[in-house]
Amino acid sequence: MSDSGNPTSDWNYRWYQIGNFSSSVGVWTQRTAIGWMTWDITHSATWLGIIALAETGPTIALGLYAGVVLDRLNHLSVLRFTQFLTLLYSIALFGITYFGYMNIWILAGLVLFRGMTFAFNRPARQTVVYGLVGREKLMQALAQNAMIFQTSKFIGPAIGGATLVAFGVTWTFAIAIGLIIIFTGALRLLDIPPVTRKPRERLSLVSEVAAGLRYVAAQPSVRNQFVLMSVVALCAKPITELMPGFAASEFHRAASGLAWLLGCHGVGASLAGMWMSFRFGTQSLLTMACISIVTMSTALIMFVGFNSFVIACMLMPFVGFFFVMMDISSQTLVQSNIRSRFRGRTMSLYGMIAQGGPAVGALAMGHIAETTGLRWPVLGGACIALIAGCLALIFRDWLSNTAVPVPEPDEKT
Repeated sequence: MSDSGNPTSDWNYRWYQIGNFSSSVGVWTQRTAIGWMTWDITHSATWLGIIALAETGPTIALGLYAGVVLDRLNHLSVLRFTQFLTLLYSIALFGITYFGYMNIWILAGLVLFRGMTFAFNRPARQTVVYGLVGREKLMQALAQNAMIFQTSKFIGPAIGGATLVAFGVTWTFAIAIGLIIIFTGALRLLDIPPVTRKPRERLSLVSEVAAGLRYVAAQPSVRNQFVLMSVVALCAKPITELMPGFAASEFHRAASGLAWLLGCHGVGASLAGMWMSFRFGTQSLLTMACISIVTMSTALIMFVGFNSFVIACMLMPFVGFFFVMMDISSQTLVQSNIRSRFRGRTMSLYGMIAQGGPAVGALAMGHIAETTGLRWPVLGGACIALIAGCLALIFRDWLSNTAVPVPEPDEKT
């Protein structure tokens, strides 16, 4: 996929997608094993939240500085380096577990290292996609990426659950290494022309971070999406991080039960990505985002309201479908209305919300769950997200009127 129809660009995009799919399957296989290992060692919902925060917390702490680095350096080079570090992390995870030295503190430390790498890796992926396809085909590319990610979210937990049951956590980590290494190699085959930036005075990191925040605050369409995303990330999305606890303590299922819940979520999310990949333009995306928040929140309220594992599996595809609809709609609106010289900082802030928010929410909900059980904090978060979605839907005309036109690019991409 490319704007120019250049065969080289088409192959760039295909290699990227092949590697991205393999890596995403590996990461979800790995995350399934990490979640189950955490619960198996501690039987604590608080620790599930801590591990989730260890992976995504650095995105909050380092995200804006990662954006400055991306705006200064070649995006593809940053992605290649951080993907190599991800491979090293995966090898360490396997080796320490294989030799029997793993405990919850070592696991938390490794996941924290992964989180620091991910603070740079995630926005690098998003900016590289823009460089591969351009603005006109951005939504289709994001939808395809979402479909790949969410399909892997189905396949990865399925592989992870099956391998956990049959061979244990160590060999689940080994399979993840094989899948992640493919993306590391595929990135070496990509050839993307670097962004040609206008000469500007080089400011300090802090000054450039502040300039990025001022830019986002001055773009109403971007700012509004970030507010909506923040509510969903904090109040609705922690369900994914807390799923191992639901599978074990609420539904009394083994690792296969966790794989079923995450897999059903992934089925709905994949269908959303497939459906969104056939849409063109940005019309009605704000309305779609608002409707998605309302629907996913309603499905979550029903999820915690039933004790049946079968009903829970039936509701998860709806949750996954509207999670992804909201994500694609929001990211398309954001990336379509920003200047390239602020793209790294803006998408790093996006990553801080999208990844850090669920981890913070999961930690808070997990702490409350130690006293009340998992259902009550998840129900409270879903109700808050539902109220926010309803208000956004009611006032969507006002939100639409604050949108700015697509800016002319201030540099060649």
